[in-house]
Amino acid sequence: MDYKTLGLDPDQEKAATYPGSALVVAGPGAGKTRVLLARVLWLLDQGVPPEKIFLLTFTLRTRAELRNRIKTLGSPDPRIETFHALAYSLLAEASDQPPRLLSEEESLAFFKRLLKKDKSRLSPKRLLEFRGRERPEYQAFFQEYERYLEATHSYDYYRLLAVFKGKRGTFKDYHLLIDEYQDLSPEIIEFLKFFKGATFFLVGDPAQAIYGFRRADPQKLKPHLQTLSPDLKILFLSKSYRVPSRILEIAERWREDPFEIRHNLAASVEGGWVEGYAFSSEQSEAVGLAKEVSRLVGGTTLEKGQVRSYAPGDLLVLARLRQLLKPLKEAFLKEGLPLAEPEEEAQSRLQEIQKRLEGGLSRPRLTEDLQKIWPEASQFLDLEEEKEILLARLKLLRAPDLLKVSREGVNLLTIHGAKGLEAPVVILAGAEEGLLPFNLLPDSDLSEEKRLLYVALTRAKEGVVWSWAKRRFLFGRPLPGRVSRWLASLPFREPKRPRPKPAQQGLF
Repeated sequence: MDYKTLGLDPDQEKAATYPGSALVVAGPGAGKTRVLLARVLWLLDQGVPPEKIFLLTFTLRTRAELRNRIKTLGSPDPRIETFHALAYSLLAEASDQPPRLLSEEESLAFFKRLLKKDKSRLSPKRLLEFRGRERPEYQAFFQEYERYLEATHSYDYYRLLAVFKGKRGTFKDYHLLIDEYQDLSPEIIEFLKFFKGATFFLVGDPAQAIYGFRRADPQKLKPHLQTLSPDLKILFLSKSYRVPSRILEIAERWREDPFEIRHNLAASVEGGWVEGYAFSSEQSEAVGLAKEVSRLVGGTTLEKGQVRSYAPGDLLVLARLRQLLKPLKEAFLKEGLPLAEPEEEAQSRLQEIQKRLEGGLSRPRLTEDLQKIWPEASQFLDLEEEKEILLARLKLLRAPDLLKVSREGVNLLTIHGAKGLEAPVVILAGAEEGLLPFNLLPDSDLSEEKRLLYVALTRAKEGVVWSWAKRRFLFGRPLPGRVSRWLASLPFREPKRPRPKPAQQGLF
């Protein structure tokens, strides 16, 4: 199929058909996926064999979406993989047998033994989080862990990529298409350097870089990307086809671009609405937002007297921290609203899969149990694949791979969990100082906090409700009780308190 059948706008077509390496700045709703698909079709039309096109993503969910879209287009399949799965495949292809992957539970058990021997109070999970970071005080633990991995010819999530550091393959005439480049960590960058001679095509948005805790540092990323290809051309997609003008105009005020290549993103959809509320306390915020959600689900009067009724699944309720979702959940349930907690459900499902993996399941039992825990598994994995390879893919699973928003319930998520999602209405709770920006920890990054707000607002396709509380306690400490500095210029109102019902007069 010709890429022109995708109906690209001029910026999208210029990017998809650029003859060399390119870095495409694609803001929210600008057609990132469409450009990646068009690039594949254009390369195939130029005579590039599908096996020389690698399309790399972060999650199995995105991988499945891209594979399905390409299958629908009727084109030959390029090699679509997550970064870690590709690294695993390359190691397997260079060896007589598949590499042995450690599950997270195995790694935690090893660190538990080390810490017990050293009489350290550090938790194994916390130590594992420091893996790959420059923490001299823990290097002795990591050195012993590395010796264990080498002695047992094993790989964990970090070593799977790190083993390629300093190595260079020959990939002339290959094309690497990278999704969401702003989230690349140092170890993934080092892994990509292995593909020497390839043409790189990177699509993403630096203004949506929100994964500093995963070691993705956009401040240092740009020069690293240029080492992949010194002649990297920067291109822009200038239109958002999702975010309406009113919401985009507000969000763009706080667009924080660490690459310092600012460009203006214009909305192709007019309208959009934004409503702000100030509540007296965290409890009144939870009750007030529950009432607001009921109003939206039950039908709300919009401009020109139109009434719009939303399904519960049309709403994303977001908060900066997971702790803020608990009172909201309680109030929503009390209001009788159907709820979904996609992040909690994904984490629970992941833990259950890991638990079954530790049990050493047989091949038929593995498939059977997997489908019970994860009914959609066949959409993301080849369940007929060789057992060792299937086990490896399961060990590489992370919670975002399993995240799925509900269509039947109101979705409660952190802003991080909502990255990549969209909905007609976004409800942002806790938009106040101390939370947005979150500055209760010494290593808080103000620029990344601004990008989090940008991500939250631009999930919305029609409207945004945001709220803040004048009294809230977090981790035992009172917050300042002031609206977020970034939203203070927007109008907000205090909901009217319901009038108390008059006492019934007695008969006598």
